[in-house]
Amino acid sequence: RIGKEHPEVIMGLLAVFSYAAHNFFCYQQVCCTPFLFLILGLSERLARRAEEEKRQSRQEIPE
Repeated sequence: RIGKEHPEVIMGLLAVFSYAAHNFFCYQQVCCTPFLFLILGLSERLARRAEEEKRQSRQEIPE
Protein backbone atom coordinates (compact mmCIF):
# COMPACT_ATOMS: atom_id res chain seq x y z
CA ARG A 1 0.00 0.00 0.00
CA ILE A 2 2.74 2.46 0.88
CA GLY A 3 4.61 1.56 -2.30
CA LYS A 4 1.83 2.96 -4.45
CA GLU A 5 1.89 6.36 -2.77
CA HIS A 6 5.65 6.46 -2.12
CA PRO A 7 7.52 4.31 -4.65
CA GLU A 8 10.89 5.28 -3.15
CA VAL A 9 10.12 2.92 -0.24
CA ILE A 10 10.45 -0.02 -2.62
CA MET A 11 14.20 0.63 -2.87
CA GLY A 12 14.73 -1.27 0.40
CA LEU A 13 13.06 -4.37 -0.98
CA LEU A 14 14.98 -4.10 -4.24
CA ALA A 15 18.25 -3.71 -2.33
CA VAL A 16 17.62 -6.93 -0.40
CA PHE A 17 16.75 -8.86 -3.56
CA SER A 18 19.76 -7.58 -5.49
CA TYR A 19 22.07 -8.30 -2.52
CA ALA A 20 20.72 -11.85 -2.27
CA ALA A 21 21.08 -12.40 -6.02
CA HIS A 22 24.64 -11.10 -5.97
CA ASN A 23 25.58 -13.39 -3.09
CA PHE A 24 24.01 -16.36 -4.84
CA PHE A 25 26.55 -16.10 -7.67
CA CYS A 26 29.51 -14.46 -5.92
CA TYR A 27 31.14 -14.33 -2.53
CA GLN A 28 29.70 -11.91 -0.03
CA GLN A 29 31.51 -8.59 -0.29
CA VAL A 30 32.28 -6.70 2.89
CA CYS A 31 32.10 -3.40 1.02
CA CYS A 32 28.46 -3.99 -0.03
CA THR A 33 26.97 -4.86 3.36
CA PRO A 34 27.06 -1.37 4.95
CA PHE A 35 25.32 0.10 1.91
CA LEU A 36 22.59 -2.52 2.17
CA PHE A 37 21.83 -1.52 5.76
CA LEU A 38 22.03 2.15 4.85
CA ILE A 39 19.41 1.73 2.13
CA LEU A 40 17.24 -0.38 4.43
CA GLY A 41 17.40 2.33 7.10
CA LEU A 42 16.50 5.04 4.60
CA SER A 43 13.52 3.12 3.26
CA GLU A 44 12.34 2.32 6.80
CA ARG A 45 12.44 6.01 7.69
CA LEU A 46 10.47 6.89 4.55
CA ALA A 47 7.85 4.27 5.41
CA ARG A 48 7.52 5.54 8.98
CA ARG A 49 7.25 9.15 7.81
CA ALA A 50 4.48 8.18 5.39
CA GLU A 51 2.61 6.40 8.20
CA GLU A 52 2.96 9.44 10.48
CA GLU A 53 1.63 11.74 7.76
CA LYS A 54 -1.31 9.42 7.17
CA ARG A 55 -2.06 9.27 10.90
CA GLN A 56 -1.88 13.06 11.25
CA SER A 57 -4.16 13.62 8.28
CA ARG A 58 -6.77 11.36 9.90
CA GLN A 59 -6.61 13.31 13.17
CA GLU A 60 -6.99 16.71 11.49
CA ILE A 61 -10.70 16.47 10.73
CA PRO A 62 -12.21 19.90 10.00
CA GLU A 63 -15.11 20.91 12.23
